[in-house]
Amino acid sequence: HEIFTTNWDDFFEKECNATPVVTDEDFAIFQDIPGRRVFKIHGSIYNYGSIVATEQDYKKCYKRLNTGIIGAKLKIHLLSKVMVFIGFSFDDEDFQQLYKLLKKQVGGIIPNLFVVTLDENAEKKLHSMKINAIPIITSATFFLHKLKNRLVQDMQIFPDHYFTGISKMLDKVMKEHAKLSKLSLIKHPDA
Repeated sequence: HEIFTTNWDDFFEKECNATPVVTDEDFAIFQDIPGRRVFKIHGSIYNYGSIVATEQDYKKCYKRLNTGIIGAKLKIHLLSKVMVFIGFSFDDEDFQQLYKLLKKQVGGIIPNLFVVTLDENAEKKLHSMKINAIPIITSATFFLHKLKNRLVQDMQIFPDHYFTGISKMLDKVMKEHAKLSKLSLIKHPDA
């Protein structure tokens, strides 16, 4: 239900039907709204002032992550959730600094992270960065396909074929609703 990304694009908003959270104010507004949220650590293409691109932007971003609500949310997730990183190289200096600070604050006790990567040298790279992460050497597509199949098998999610025909049924319901809305409630109170 919660995604963290450094990407500016709107992929997660569109493909995962996630509400973007770019600022601490966004978090305050959207925290109680049901559904997925995507925390956009480096800003959004739809909020140009939020984009992190320059060295100065990165300094401000680190400060926000260190002291702000979204940074606090990320730190809590790193300490309390099983986190899987997909398409993230850990080269991001903000993340490295935040991770080191968090590790120092909790005496080095941070749960392992999982990293889906094609990089055969990922284990050495992560070890040299002192990041507690277990690399899963495979493509993200293959990993997500296998994960989805397992979640269906364990009855955690529905298989895709359950959703066949939903859009047609929605159209039918909307047409009937439109017909019903045209009825006079005075003449037809049962409507």
